[in-house]
Amino acid sequence: MELEFDCPYCTSAVRVSAEFAGKIGRCPKCDTRLRIPDLPDSGQMPTANPDVPPLETIGDEVLVPQQVAAPSIPAPPSSAPAQPQGGWAPNYDPNSPVEKLRKKKRQGSPLMALVPPLLFGGIFLLVGGIYWYWSLPSYKGELEGTVIDSGYALSVTLDGASSGAPREEFHSWTRRLFQNPVMLNDNEKLLGIRYLSKDGQHLTVLLEPGAKTELVQVPITSVKAVAKYYDEHESQMLEARNEELAEALTDVALAWVEVAETTQHLDNLGNFTERLAYNAHVQGLGHVCEAVIGSEIYPCVGEDSQQHLIFLVPKGTNYFVVRERTETRVFPARLKVEVKVVRPFDEQQTQQLVKPEPETLPESEPEMTEPASENSEETSTSENQPN
Repeated sequence: MELEFDCPYCTSAVRVSAEFAGKIGRCPKCDTRLRIPDLPDSGQMPTANPDVPPLETIGDEVLVPQQVAAPSIPAPPSSAPAQPQGGWAPNYDPNSPVEKLRKKKRQGSPLMALVPPLLFGGIFLLVGGIYWYWSLPSYKGELEGTVIDSGYALSVTLDGASSGAPREEFHSWTRRLFQNPVMLNDNEKLLGIRYLSKDGQHLTVLLEPGAKTELVQVPITSVKAVAKYYDEHESQMLEARNEELAEALTDVALAWVEVAETTQHLDNLGNFTERLAYNAHVQGLGHVCEAVIGSEIYPCVGEDSQQHLIFLVPKGTNYFVVRERTETRVFPARLKVEVKVVRPFDEQQTQQLVKPEPETLPESEPEMTEPASENSEETSTSENQPN
């Protein structure tokens, strides 16, 4: 006869032989010591087998007497789970909802296993990003810019055909400029631009500061990081400038062909100031730089052989910032060079060096040349530059 009851600690079913009723045992599930319930009043203890020696007890806990092991025939394998020692077995079902829940708790959520690598990976990327940012060279500095004597103009001569412009159309325009040079003046008197040709084959572009502006030369490559980057990327930066200049020369030559047989007057020549007039006087570094004063932007209009940049700024400017043009960013970090303007000539000496507004063209074309005198026999055509 067997006695079945529930463990009061883990509520699992426990089945034991009736002869252990009232004794102390251990739950096979939670291993907690517990007292086996007594038999019901109507129950009958089974008749003792005379061949089995009586059980011994110490206090109330059941002890199994030691017996000499007798040879036995191995039992055939069975698919049923082995019964635990002590004469009683738990009611264990591995497919029960309770067991599945316990197994799931032991295994844990698969998403939790991803938390440590994701956390450490994020920290590694953050540290790497901070290190990369702080290891970048600084393209910042403070320099002095020198005012250029306003009695001089910037001059450059271009061979449009070798620069990418269509040869016949370009030479048609330069032959016209050989006879009738063009002078552009803006309404605010900030800049004067001359287009002329001395041989009918090449284009000469002159830039002169207006009555309200002055030219300031900045040794931008004195900032070592800027000089190093430009030295390493000069060809790429110069290529971008050359492409833009060639496109402008082509557009203006084709625009001239459209009016050559009619008005012979380019009304939109002022629209080519930045792409043609400015690019003709700069190289790769000047092509990407501009001056900022407050919220106003002023162009880089020249770059000499020593890679000094020349900016056109309002007269009396004492300070401005050089930065990259938004549409031509190439530096890996922010370019910011603060420029303090110095004037090597006092006001009186500067006024003495300024010559009257020229009416004719210069006889030569050095990098920086004096405007032609009033006694020249050549004439120029003046046009107003669109705002």
